[in-house]
Amino acid sequence: MADLYETGQSNLSAIINLTGYEVRENVDGAGVGVFSFGFPHVETAHNYIVLSGQDADLFEVVENQLKLKTGQRANYEAQALFNLIESALDSGGKLKNQIIAVTVVDLNETPTEILVTNNEIAEGLSGVIVGDLTVLDPDENDTHSFSLSSMQDGELFEIVGGQLKLREFVSADYDSLRPYYSLYITATDIEGLSMSQWLSVFVLEGDDSTDLTGSSVFNGSMAADSLVGFSSYS
Repeated sequence: MADLYETGQSNLSAIINLTGYEVRENVDGAGVGVFSFGFPHVETAHNYIVLSGQDADLFEVVENQLKLKTGQRANYEAQALFNLIESALDSGGKLKNQIIAVTVVDLNETPTEILVTNNEIAEGLSGVIVGDLTVLDPDENDTHSFSLSSMQDGELFEIVGGQLKLREFVSADYDSLRPYYSLYITATDIEGLSMSQWLSVFVLEGDDSTDLTGSSVFNGSMAADSLVGFSSYS
């Protein structure tokens, strides 16, 4: 309930009714409610509301409707409650003031970005884990599921338990196609809102030198070549 008080010498109760005390978030110029007046023992009330208080600059009254100003949007995550003072003169010239609190209705919002804790993998390792997938979402404590498109290189990867990884028996090869893979990943929140984006996974080139169990191979030239060895070596 709104708190009520009165300025002036009159002992009459000041009643400024409002049909609603909530505003929806993310709606430009969203409405709150419509004013009505109950000033006992007076014939009429001047239906002119003056707003003051901590958050008055964000609101306006249009044809007795309390609303956010055009260009203003409520954001539950930033501010869940607005405090206002509504004032009106009764027909006897007494200023009637009423304090109200406008609460912001928290609405589900679309995720904004998909992140992976790592974007590099070593070549030659089958089924290697790339990293953990996380989501940036305006709604705190929202949960998300992931899906991976088969576009581009998606058929080579899978998502298991929130981790992006190569499929079993698939290993990266730096030289086969290109030094990175392109993946199109979708994150969906618990109420079905989703967003998709491309992620790149880079392949780290390994050491391609050939191991001949300690031996070295030397390629000669067209001229007369000679090898100089060391004691106890062939």
